[in-house]
Amino acid sequence: MAVRVYEGFDRLPAALADILSARSGVPFFRSMEWFRCLADHGIEQAKPRIYVTGDTALFCNSVGRKLHSLGNFYTISFGPTGNPDGLAEIMAFIVAEPQRWSLAEFRNLEQDACDALELAASSAGFITYPWAQHRNWRLEVAGRSFETYYNDLDSRLRNTIERRERKGAREHELRFAIYPQDDVGLDNAIEHYDAVYAASWKEPEPFPDFMSNLMRCAAKLGIARIGLAWVDGAPAAAQLWLNENEVSFIYKLAYREEFRDLSIGTLLSKRMFQHAIDVDNVTTIDYGTGDEAYKKDWMSESRLLSGLLCCNRNTVSGWLRSLREKLATARRN
Repeated sequence: MAVRVYEGFDRLPAALADILSARSGVPFFRSMEWFRCLADHGIEQAKPRIYVTGDTALFCNSVGRKLHSLGNFYTISFGPTGNPDGLAEIMAFIVAEPQRWSLAEFRNLEQDACDALELAASSAGFITYPWAQHRNWRLEVAGRSFETYYNDLDSRLRNTIERRERKGAREHELRFAIYPQDDVGLDNAIEHYDAVYAASWKEPEPFPDFMSNLMRCAAKLGIARIGLAWVDGAPAAAQLWLNENEVSFIYKLAYREEFRDLSIGTLLSKRMFQHAIDVDNVTTIDYGTGDEAYKKDWMSESRLLSGLLCCNRNTVSGWLRSLREKLATARRN
């Protein structure tokens, strides 16, 4: 089956755009909505190349003579959209393109996506080098209620939460809400999130309008869960979770530094976990990328996300990069 390539989202035929949409059941982080939001608001001068054959699509970004997965530090998972069986045709098409791509690099790959891409790339003639990139912590709910899950947590975490709840109730007026279930509008939730993030310890977003556009995109799809906390009427903490197909992704958290002693972010997390388990009835909660110690307190297991470097042996720069990778591997061994 022929491979088609589209250099931009507006060039996709309407019928194909519908097939690649999260509204058609495509996982959000492999959907057209996610990639478009990221390309339009989270990558400087993105140059998308969307490869499609049959019911397989691969969203890439071109930088010079290199292809990359369409993603960056905002990405928590990447892989082909649809049936991965068409990847062999797509990678064979890429290696033969007139642009003569020297490298193709994919990141944030779950194991099945990494295996499928490596097999397809190797079959097409690329020299492949997989590498461990991130650790991803997850919670398997295993049919438990929130109460049962919470009682199974380490007693130190539960004691900390309960002490902070008593202190907060005694010394302050605490309020919590979760969009869209509670009485808070999307614009107000985004304004609250922005106010908290601006007053938090975190570095300013390199793309200031990405998070607001992501929240609006997720809200349109019905998957946004925005947790909000106030202390004495002031915005104190905010969290964005994305909930779909019985999985909740903990995407971004922030709290104001002045409320650190109240552990206001942790108190909000407790309510977000309770909502995900008892209201949304998820089976899995995914804490995104990173091996931070606090994630282990809430999660039950972890796995590796991988990167995959594909060197085109038919180009000088691709061959030289492959040689450097071989030498580096030999030194490590």
